Amino acid sequence: MALIEAAIVTPIFLMLIMALAEGGLFMRNYLGLSSTVRAGARSASAVGVDSSADLYIVRSIAQESAALPRNAIQYIVVYKATGFGAGPPDDGAAGVPGGCIAGQPRAGVCNVYVPSDFIKAETQIAEETRHRAAVDGGNTGDVLDLNKIWFGCLTTGPHANATPDRYWCPSTRNNTLRYGDYVGVYMKIKHDWLTNIFGSAKTISDQSVIRMEPQYR
Repeated sequence: MALIEAAIVTPIFLMLIMALAEGGLFMRNYLGLSSTVRAGARSASAVGVDSSADLYIVRSIAQESAALPRNAIQYIVVYKATGFGAGPPDDGAAGVPGGCIAGQPRAGVCNVYVPSDFIKAETQIAEETRHRAAVDGGNTGDVLDLNKIWFGCLTTGPHANATPDRYWCPSTRNNTLRYGDYVGVYMKIKHDWLTNIFGSAKTISDQSVIRMEPQYR
């Protein structure tokens, strides 16, 4: 009798354990995604219209998303929103997402980033920090290694007109008191299920929109 009961109960118990594990991992990724887009939006609002603003937005996103597997992150969109809660523009054909929301950068509207840009951001920040320390230490002849400078809407140097922030350059954004832009951060990730109970994978996305902090000009 005990063997029969065990045969009935054990599969149910194992399914519950697997479901709990699946749910826990899913919530970890979902909460990581949610906190990441909010951190990115706060950073976007604070860094203003400096030409290298997206450098620090990307670094903020990289740091906040540390709990997420890097291969789960599909892309991040920093975009000009039409208002609070507005998602990235979708200018694709009927029923087919296109433009920013599909991860395609668009001039004057959005920049799109992928995890490899995290490394570029850290590399540039490290090089700029090294350069400042050298100059402050009296080495006024020290020069930046421009091969390590990827952000800033560059028009000269090794990465001229090829920087990932060139589409919606931060210096063109508006952070005046009356007409400040709404800036949004959208992120799309793929969550791989541990088992096949719910299928093989699920795509999750989230966004956060905030108005740029006003600066008097």
